[in-house]
Amino acid sequence: MKKRIKIVLLIVVIIIGIISTTIFFNNKDTKKQKSKKERLKELINVSELDQDFIDDYFNDYKEMAARDNQENILIVISENGIKNTYGAVQVVNAPNHQYFLQYETEKDRKEAYKKLKEDNYLSVEENTVYEELGDSESDSTSSSNYMSWGIEAMGLDYAIDESETRNLPEVVVAVIDTGLNVDLFNQSFPDKLSGVYNAMDGGTDVIDTNGHGTHIAGTIAEGTPNNVKIFSIKADNLIQKINAINYLICNKNVDVINMSSGGTEITGSAYYESIEAAKQQNTIFVAAAGNNDVPYSHYPSSYDN
Repeated sequence: MKKRIKIVLLIVVIIIGIISTTIFFNNKDTKKQKSKKERLKELINVSELDQDFIDDYFNDYKEMAARDNQENILIVISENGIKNTYGAVQVVNAPNHQYFLQYETEKDRKEAYKKLKEDNYLSVEENTVYEELGDSESDSTSSSNYMSWGIEAMGLDYAIDESETRNLPEVVVAVIDTGLNVDLFNQSFPDKLSGVYNAMDGGTDVIDTNGHGTHIAGTIAEGTPNNVKIFSIKADNLIQKINAINYLICNKNVDVINMSSGGTEITGSAYYESIEAAKQQNTIFVAAAGNNDVPYSHYPSSYDN
């Protein structure tokens, strides 16, 4: 009987030990993650940069974009610069202590990625492309007064009418997406377009060959009163979307940033830091939550900022 009690007590002690160890390491990981986020926030410096730095950044970015080798770019975040780029053919010194390193080949990029990770920088990640999230089919249940069924379904028609009776300040919403059919947009919503920027090449041609960006911009324009303006930005991959956010922050010309894209894989630190930089400039960031109804975290919509 005593022997059984001893065995039971031993099992209980082992279980408690396993639980305690698990909690300890989980807490340790959480603290480490929080520490990294705090370090990222401390490195945000876009509001402190002088005009020469900003001009050099956008000029260097244009040169990198002109190489048309987006799949072989790495993003490094470092407090103290980069000691070795391991053969990068283009290096862009970006805001918030980020560095864009472009390589000639996939092999060069993979080898550099491995070495840079070993150098223990705050973050090293690869450029990625995000899925645009939106309905591919129109809904025929709208009344003839609206292009989008959601206007009436959410009572936005009443809200818009009420808003138009008030003297509201201008609000600019940046739509970072696949671009914009400018002519079509202007026909449907005169005086609603605030500006355009192509984050893919640093130019102003935002022609939308996909249609998704035009769909999103049109939905926002139709669902808001006249004081709300749209700023269209064409971007595809992670580097381009970070550049889009940098452009908006440096020019201080928007109040809201909309990103109807994302994915279920954690995108790393660079995207989070850029969004945090926008937040620190009092810019509201809105992201799509995902269309697939899956039990996984979706980014950037699952970021805490």
